[in-house]
Amino acid sequence: MAMGRYRLLRVVDGRCNFAEVTVRAADSGLASRACASAELQSAHRVPQVWVEAAVQGAAAALGRRPAELAGVEVTSVVGSDVDTLPATVWCAAFCAVLIAAGRSPGDDPKALISTSGGRLGVVLSSAETVYPPSEPER
Repeated sequence: MAMGRYRLLRVVDGRCNFAEVTVRAADSGLASRACASAELQSAHRVPQVWVEAAVQGAAAALGRRPAELAGVEVTSVVGSDVDTLPATVWCAAFCAVLIAAGRSPGDDPKALISTSGGRLGVVLSSAETVYPPSEPER
């Protein structure tokens, strides 16, 4: 099974954004969907809103790109109370799925992330960037 991990640490409009998400890809058995592992669901130290954002980001990545993956399981979400928003987790999960599917960020993992217009987004190509759902200002 392929694994993907992405650590996002970027400053956008003077605000730090941090999240690290790990996913485990399955070639079959998850029926083209994303879910949280049982361990992650029961981890009281991880806010549920982060888990939900990670699953949504992974599902969005599955829906956009890696046809070779049947599904992914989010196994880990790391953040901080100060620097982690659901949008940050969403982007990190999206990138972790791309990495699990074989897309390498090369020497610069920041290349997968856009901060254009003061929003975090995931760069799929020079012409396409996807953004997490909008959320309230912190």
